[in-house]
Amino acid sequence: MGRRKNKHNKPGISSPNGNRQDTSILKPENNSKVQSDFKKDTSDSKKVEHVNCIKDIPKINETKTIDLHNEISFETYHPSSERFMGREYYLYSLCQVCKGELTKKVTCPKCNLISYCSQEHRREHWPSHADLCDAVVAVCEDRGVKHIMQGAHNLPPDKFRIFRFKNMIDCENKIERPLEGWEKEIFIFPNVCGICQEYNNNNLVVCINCKHNSFCVGHQEKSNHSQWCEHVLQFKRIVEDQSKFGVVCPSIPVCKIPPILPNLSDVSCFFQSISKHLESFEYLQLTEIATCPLTALNTILKTKTELCSTKKISLHVVGAESDFETSNLEKWEYYFLHLIPNLEHLQIEFIGPELDAKIENENHTVCKQCLVGNKSISFKFYNNLYHLCSGKSKPDLVCVFNPGLYRSTGFNGADTWSPSITNMLAYNSPVLVTEYTQKEILMDIERVKATRKIQLKSGPSRNQFSSLKPNLNFVSDEESPVIFKNYFHCVM
Repeated sequence: MGRRKNKHNKPGISSPNGNRQDTSILKPENNSKVQSDFKKDTSDSKKVEHVNCIKDIPKINETKTIDLHNEISFETYHPSSERFMGREYYLYSLCQVCKGELTKKVTCPKCNLISYCSQEHRREHWPSHADLCDAVVAVCEDRGVKHIMQGAHNLPPDKFRIFRFKNMIDCENKIERPLEGWEKEIFIFPNVCGICQEYNNNNLVVCINCKHNSFCVGHQEKSNHSQWCEHVLQFKRIVEDQSKFGVVCPSIPVCKIPPILPNLSDVSCFFQSISKHLESFEYLQLTEIATCPLTALNTILKTKTELCSTKKISLHVVGAESDFETSNLEKWEYYFLHLIPNLEHLQIEFIGPELDAKIENENHTVCKQCLVGNKSISFKFYNNLYHLCSGKSKPDLVCVFNPGLYRSTGFNGADTWSPSITNMLAYNSPVLVTEYTQKEILMDIERVKATRKIQLKSGPSRNQFSSLKPNLNFVSDEESPVIFKNYFHCVM
């Protein structure tokens, strides 16, 4: 969610939600018909009325058809989800204390930004909110306005993003400390009309399904919210669940080594035999864990099949981060090494300036299947920019997951992607690039073309092995309120 940490560079301002999105647009499909029977919510303290903005919301995270020829099988799976407490989130449609729905909304009377389900919870949260609330009031006084969102009405999307970001920075400067993630989200994801940015709650009506997105009367017909409503609702449920029970850490199913190369169709078919054993949140998290190895494997199966008959494959993962590519390292064994029967050794080199190479360079013990089948895997970690990293082996595939190659500045205000792009292409090996959105992948391709003449081997296209876990979108929320990791991909 929010603004991506540049995977290749270290920005000065951290991501509002820990998501690495920077600029993204999910290209929506044809809009569903949106109903117009909206009712106003005329008071923050009254019972909130909702409206049904859509009729037939498509089910998500489910395989549309059962793949009867699915060749993927797993060892006996024993679902076991550990939980750990994550950070606090802010969603304007949930109480900031209990993360319950705002059946009766009680809004902070000073800043008019954050709401609660009761006066008791407002008072309980005041010590955590007080200094930021005072900062908002001070910024409003400096500007001579009654509400910090005053001036946002009918701004073009890009200028509205700048407006929100400036609100956040101005308040951060007043408070004289870095804002926490949930505090940034107050400014990044405010409750406004999805079309005109009207902020007055008396003029807004709320979707009856997700009970989150708001519109002025008549503006719902101009919105594509129906395409994303169910995903927004899914995200809300994730936040509610995490606030009560902690972040889901599912046990990772172990693929059986197949006798021949499997046919891979999409992530839902891949996990169809065990999805019935998983709760929704476990399943979503599992698709996020598996997306990188499955996307890399599918790339080799589709664009460089001859590698599947070799004994060793070497991968470079560029801009790797500890909370995504290098977390749950066994995923590379179970969802890549296992699925190429002839492969005896998989070597993966993770390169990124945010990796802690000393901590992460530890021996990895393979499973019993690999021991019996004489399979092995090795990991190397480099805490550096790709073009400055010495000692790399020649890769069979270079993987760059959600990088934002199009960004021209980053670490110390310098352009560090250009030399790394040149270095990635110097091996004459396929380069897999993924992004959150179609717009981003197209901009990445143009950036690479500006560096060197290239030929696309595949894509850009929708990645069937993307994560199915939604996150909120800041940079192109006028087109899609949610994004998914590795949603689009191409091979150069």
